[in-house]
Amino acid sequence: MAGHGAKALDRALAFFSVLMEDKGRTPLAALAHQAALPVPTAHRLVLAFERKGLIARAARGRYIAGMRLAELVPDWRLILIQASRAPLRRLALDQRCTAHLGILEGDMVTYLIKEGGTDTDLFTREMMQFEAYCTGIGKVLLGGVEKSVLDRYLSGGPFVRMTPATLTEPARIRAAVEAAAVAGHAFDDAEMAEGLYCAAVPIRDPRGRTIAAISLSSSAAKAANVPLTSLVPSLTETAQALERKLWPARPCSAAIGSATDLSRHAGMKGGGGALSGGAPPPCAAGPLGKAVVTAPAASPPPPTASPPPDRTSPRRCSAPSRAPCCLTTPRRRAR
Repeated sequence: MAGHGAKALDRALAFFSVLMEDKGRTPLAALAHQAALPVPTAHRLVLAFERKGLIARAARGRYIAGMRLAELVPDWRLILIQASRAPLRRLALDQRCTAHLGILEGDMVTYLIKEGGTDTDLFTREMMQFEAYCTGIGKVLLGGVEKSVLDRYLSGGPFVRMTPATLTEPARIRAAVEAAAVAGHAFDDAEMAEGLYCAAVPIRDPRGRTIAAISLSSSAAKAANVPLTSLVPSLTETAQALERKLWPARPCSAAIGSATDLSRHAGMKGGGGALSGGAPPPCAAGPLGKAVVTAPAASPPPPTASPPPDRTSPRRCSAPSRAPCCLTTPRRRAR
């Protein structure tokens, strides 16, 4: 009896997920067929969900998320932070670097987590926003958006040169982003700040869509002793653990590029930030044009209330003046 109840609950939850992902586009009967449920059973489940306020009727036979569901679900970023902080703290201590987790909001990278290993004086702060084109996390996140989104981003230049190593030409930025999408990792070769280097990898949902990225950053003093490529395996292992934690039933996880891919970028410096190609991870949606940064309802959806930042005037932040942060340095349309 208990086993039968668990199976019934599994089917109900699976159908609820189907409803949420559909967002009211498909009639109930068609959704029931997709879920291999008898239509009368689907109707009973919908009535139960509706009574609890978990769904609402958008039109005849079509349903969307209900207000009670919105009340129950916290900011998806809080879930990501709570799940990721302890693993990133361990990673930072193990590698003696600074670990970050960031997401793409508008066309900026918002750093949600900073955990220090040894570089505790690094100017980054949690909830600060940084440019995407000159950071490892930013390249990884841009590598997960649709081609049209990347085209729009690159057309919004000019791009400010933060350091002598910063990529500012749209074609070179595109090449670095596309390479990151293929390789499954990206590097920042002192492109955001002189003497600062980092490696970054994506966090993907079960459909292979990039929802966040994590990185390890190190100062110039560390760069002489630790090749940037050596950080990729531990980063990827942590990202895979976070994916399993966030989506226990996910079919597969991202994989790192091959040893050949990594050997092409063997040092902390060089290459101007462009990465070598490699086979896409087995569960990824693939490079640009197929993956999107906005996750479906089954994954935490990025906030919709945050418009792209206005870069027509400088803004202030609590970072030291040496920080090449977007909040202190406007990058585009500074006319």
